[in-house]
Amino acid sequence: MRGLSINLSNFFSSYVPLLDSFLVGPVKPPVADTTVAYADKTLVADLLTILKSDDTLNRWNQLKREFKTSSDALVHKDNVVAIVDAHNELLQQLVNRSLEFEKPHKHSEANSFLRLGVKRAKLNRGNKKPLNKEDVEFLQKAMDSVHDHDKKVKSAAEYILRTAKEGGRDNTDQLLDAFDTMEQFYEEHPGNASSVHRSGMLDAIVEHIRQGRREVLPAALSLLITTLSNNEKVQEEAAKGPLIQYLLQMREHVEGTALEPKLITAIAAATRHCVNAEKHFVKLGGMQYIVQCTAKDNPKVREKAALLIYHFVNLQKLDKREAQKAQLLNAVRNLTPLDVPTQGIQYAEICVNLFAAAVLKYPHSVNRAEALELWRQISRAVESTEQLEGAKETLVEVHKALTG
Repeated sequence: MRGLSINLSNFFSSYVPLLDSFLVGPVKPPVADTTVAYADKTLVADLLTILKSDDTLNRWNQLKREFKTSSDALVHKDNVVAIVDAHNELLQQLVNRSLEFEKPHKHSEANSFLRLGVKRAKLNRGNKKPLNKEDVEFLQKAMDSVHDHDKKVKSAAEYILRTAKEGGRDNTDQLLDAFDTMEQFYEEHPGNASSVHRSGMLDAIVEHIRQGRREVLPAALSLLITTLSNNEKVQEEAAKGPLIQYLLQMREHVEGTALEPKLITAIAAATRHCVNAEKHFVKLGGMQYIVQCTAKDNPKVREKAALLIYHFVNLQKLDKREAQKAQLLNAVRNLTPLDVPTQGIQYAEICVNLFAAAVLKYPHSVNRAEALELWRQISRAVESTEQLEGAKETLVEVHKALTG
């Protein structure tokens, strides 16, 4: 494929108009006129790149062979994107520039970056080699698989929205499959998660959680975690509704089950770094529940609970009254006695950091005598572990604060 140049008007006739509008369209074009699938863009960028390496050619041929022998066309979407991903930056720069053009005559400037072979582009008549029939058929099937995947995502979203309104009148297996599809979609395209509140998907997820169907809850919580994690805008929108209340109401239903760690993860995703959600969580008594979780038998529950408590304590999200009610030293005591060889380095570090945050950030909310006794227990547990040198230094600082 070295020296490859393709006239798209022959092959991509079905969506060349979209690309043409996308790349050389007006200054502020409507979203519908500028949206082209990511895989479409990367495929076109790859096909039109000059002087392709032998490695790219070999990978391309291997992908064709796999495509012919596989019965699942959808799996090749990711392979196609992976092959051409290195070229997407060039195309994206072109797109960004085209949206900044102020006058129509400047639109031709876009084509100097990537010769697309559309009517406004100058054809590269130099080293030219047409696609053979085999490549054309392969690409058509590959693009069909991409479009089929888009339809699958749309269908899954519609099913989740509809069943949330209908209240349980659904096919459970189909609903679980829809949740899995949307979770994978948001993981692969995290930018799309920022619009879940506008599309109604956030309300639908919350409603499925409220319904509390045990067979659906794991999938609903997983999708919630995916859409909320590190997405402050969606967290803010979620905080305006009853999500935190519904999550806390679930605690009795999931206690002692494998779903309990996921519930704490969902609570953390819904609250951390969102001021309104954090305040609402504390107001509803969430801190008392999380402190109680540090006494659970499940080590994952204890560890996740300790991490969430540490977030609130270290960033001083609690006022003095709430810190007193939370009984922070009880949370630390529940994590002891420490057995580093069994519980691991990370567990020990979490315990030490939570203890230090409680003593240093809320000194008036802890009993000094009890804190010193805890300090002695924890110090003995970590003193012989070389990997915990940082924790030992932290404990020295805590001791100074308690005895100073």
